[in-house]
Amino acid sequence: MQEIKARAKKYHLIKNWLFLAHIVLSLAGLLFLLSFGLSVYAKEKIILLTRNSFWLVAIYVFILDGASFLLSFPLCFYEGFILEHKFNLSSQKFPAWLKDTFKKQLIELLVFLVTAEVLYLFLRKTQDNWWIYAALFWIFLSVVFAKLTPILLIPLFFKSSPVQDENLKAGIRSLVDKSGSKIKNIFIIDFSKKTKKSNAMVCGLGKNRRILLADNLVNEFDTEQVCSVVAHELGHEVYKDTLRLLIAGSIFSFFSFFACDVFLRAALARFGFKEIYDIAAFPLLAFGLSIVSLFILPFQNGYSRRRESFADLFALELTNDPLSFISMMKKLGEKNLADFSPNRIIEFLLYAHPPIEKRIRQAERFYKGEERRKYARMDTVLPVELQINRISALGAEIIFPWQQGFTQDISYGGVALRVNFLKQDISGLGIGKIKVFLRIHLPRSKQPVSAQAQLIWIKSLPEAEGSYMLGLSFESIRSQDRLALIRFARWRRLIRG
Repeated sequence: MQEIKARAKKYHLIKNWLFLAHIVLSLAGLLFLLSFGLSVYAKEKIILLTRNSFWLVAIYVFILDGASFLLSFPLCFYEGFILEHKFNLSSQKFPAWLKDTFKKQLIELLVFLVTAEVLYLFLRKTQDNWWIYAALFWIFLSVVFAKLTPILLIPLFFKSSPVQDENLKAGIRSLVDKSGSKIKNIFIIDFSKKTKKSNAMVCGLGKNRRILLADNLVNEFDTEQVCSVVAHELGHEVYKDTLRLLIAGSIFSFFSFFACDVFLRAALARFGFKEIYDIAAFPLLAFGLSIVSLFILPFQNGYSRRRESFADLFALELTNDPLSFISMMKKLGEKNLADFSPNRIIEFLLYAHPPIEKRIRQAERFYKGEERRKYARMDTVLPVELQINRISALGAEIIFPWQQGFTQDISYGGVALRVNFLKQDISGLGIGKIKVFLRIHLPRSKQPVSAQAQLIWIKSLPEAEGSYMLGLSFESIRSQDRLALIRFARWRRLIRG
C-alpha cells in the first residue's frame, strides 16, 4: 500500500508540473505573438486574401489553433501517452491514442471557430456590452454541450451497452427506486480499451440524462462496491448537480467576461491596438480570459468538491453500507493511482473532488454515527400524523392509531416531534421495540412525506398533561422526501435569519 501511495505521489507531482508547464507555455506564447507583432503580421497576410470579417476570423483561428496544436503536441504526447504507460495506467496503443487526439482537436477547433465568430460579432456590433452577450452565448453553448455529451460526444470515443449482470441490475434498480430518481438510462462504456483506470459519471439534461459506468469498474469491483458508485451518481442526479454546476458556471461566465472587458480596455493601447474588435488583438483577449479563468478555478473546484461530498453522503444514506463504500474508495484510489492526501494548496487549487482520504474519513464517521449527527438540527414546525406500533415476535401491534402531532426539529437522520392530549401514559414504552409510521405535511405539497422510524427516546412534558416529546430515527424514507424535508427546514431557518 505504501509503495502504491509513493508511486501516486510521484505520478501526481509530474502531472502538476505538466499542468504548470501548459499554463506557462500558453501564456508565454500569447505574449510572444503580441510582443513581436506576429499576430498583426498574420492578420495583414490574411487581409491580402480576404477582407470579409467572417473569413478573416475563421482563417486566423485556423492558423492559431493549428500552430498551438503543433507546438503543444510534444507535451501532450508525453502527458497523455508516455506518462500513462510509464505508470501502467494506459491500455491504448499509439495509433489509437493519436486517433483520439485528432478527434479531440477537431472538436476543439470547431468549438473555437464557432465561439470566436460569435464573440467577434458581438465585439463589432455591441462594443460596450459585448461581455454580456458573450456570457449569455457561453451559457447557451454549455447547455447545448450538456445535452449533446451523452448522445454525440461520448459515442465518438466509447461504445456503450446495457448492464447485463442480473444481480447488479437488480441492485441498481432497487437504488433508483429507493432514491426517487427518474433517471432510466444506466450504461456501461468500454473504458478499458483506453485506460486501466475506473470511473463513472452522470451526464446529460432532460431525457438525455444517464449514468455511465466504466466496464473495468463493473468487471473488477464487487456488486456492493459498484452499487456504492451508482448511489453516488444518483446523488448527483437527485440533487440536480448538473444543473447546479451549469448555474454556477453561468455566474462565473459573467464575471470572467466582465473582467476580461476591463482588462482589454486597459491593455489595448499599450499593445498598439485601437479597436476592441481587431482580430490581431485576439491573443490579448485570450490572455485576459486565461488569467481570469485561473483566478476562478479554485472557487469552481471548491464548489465541485462540496457537491461531491454531498453525493458521497447521499450514497452512504441510500445504501446504508459504509464498509462497501470505504473498500470501493480504497480500491478505486489504488487502481487510479490517486493521491490519497495531496498538499492542501494543491487540493484547493486543482482538485474538483475531495481527496480519497477525506472521503474515506467521512464514510468512517458515518459508520460510527458521527456524520449523521453532524447535520445541525433545524427547529421546524410541521403538522404530522403518526401511528405508534409495538413490534414483537407475533408482528406489529398498533398501540395508538393515527394521532396528530407537530415536528419540533428535523435532521438528516430523523425528527423530534410533540404529541398533545394523549389519554394514555406512553412514558413506559419500550425503547427499541417501537415503530412509528409518519405522514409529515409540507406546505404546497400534494402528498405528505411518508416515513417509518424507530423510537429513540421519549420525554413527558410537565407543563401539559398528556403531552410528550418523541425522538425518532428514520428507518425508511425516500431520499427525495428526506431531501425535501431538509431543504424546507434550511429555507425556514434562512428566512428567520
